[in-house]
Amino acid sequence: MDKKKIVIVTLILVILFLLYVIYTAYMVEPVYKDYDQMDNAILKNLGDFSDAVEKTSNNFEETEVELNDFYNTIADIPSILEFRHSESELVCNARCGYQVEKCFLISGLSFNPQIFKEKCLNIPTYTSFVSEESNCPLVEGFNSVNPLTDLEFGIYKFKNVAASGDTYPKMCTYYKPFE
Repeated sequence: MDKKKIVIVTLILVILFLLYVIYTAYMVEPVYKDYDQMDNAILKNLGDFSDAVEKTSNNFEETEVELNDFYNTIADIPSILEFRHSESELVCNARCGYQVEKCFLISGLSFNPQIFKEKCLNIPTYTSFVSEESNCPLVEGFNSVNPLTDLEFGIYKFKNVAASGDTYPKMCTYYKPFE
């Protein structure tokens, strides 16, 4: 092959390589966009939930919050929300950012794209979540649930039913699925 043909073949290969790089960049962009949307949706759910629980626990305000089923609009794989009480001082110190032996945490997990977020709630560590009808007055259209075992996407109401002499909050949680 003469030099002219080598230069032409090299030029064609360089152009094909550049086209491949540009194509790959356009294919990756939607993945980052989905990641940002999912990340923001999870953070919003965690923030809304923790704000509602904190207001009710600390101020005796009755609150309502929607935990939106964000995966339906962004990905086809379900996401998970979990509310739990942790007795691990190491975990609580890391998540809460201050020294504490026990804490309440809300977490969100998405599988596509894979995202895990966790938030510490600023409520007394001995807060109790009750769901028995004898402790929680009925709320029309809602079921009494324990969010530590029954957290699902839907609408939640929180009510602090602690008596005036109680040392710690006693929380009633009500759930209604989206229609």
